[in-house]
Amino acid sequence: TRDTVPLNSEESSEETMKCFARGLVSLFALASPTSGFVPSVTSYIGCRPAPLAHSSKTGILANLLSVELEKPLGILLEEVEEGQPLGVKVEELSDSGSAYASEYKEQLVGLKVASVMGEDVTCISFDDVMDKIIDAPSPVQIAFELKG
Repeated sequence: TRDTVPLNSEESSEETMKCFARGLVSLFALASPTSGFVPSVTSYIGCRPAPLAHSSKTGILANLLSVELEKPLGILLEEVEEGQPLGVKVEELSDSGSAYASEYKEQLVGLKVASVMGEDVTCISFDDVMDKIIDAPSPVQIAFELKG
């Protein structure tokens, strides 16, 4: 079981509003009639919208590693920042799961989960990310943010 840490409501509310504002700006940019605009990954702190999905089922696109994994995944996840809705990262892999059997097993530990089934999970809580993974069909499409 996870321990729940009470949040300072003022700090939590401020961070939530910043995250919401970043997502809203990105939504407006994506809906813009000018197709040449590409938001910079470095301009986002803590959370950012995941890039648009691509057609390949597995592979590397920009700063994302996209994989399709059968359940059970065998991935132990932890919060990026304890008690904050900033997504999750891979803590370790179980040798009995499909992630360990994948060609990317050496790269996954330490990576932040960017999306599940094409849906951005970078600015949501641990429990919400877990719900999305549990509710997803098998195989699950998961994108991870590559370091560097």
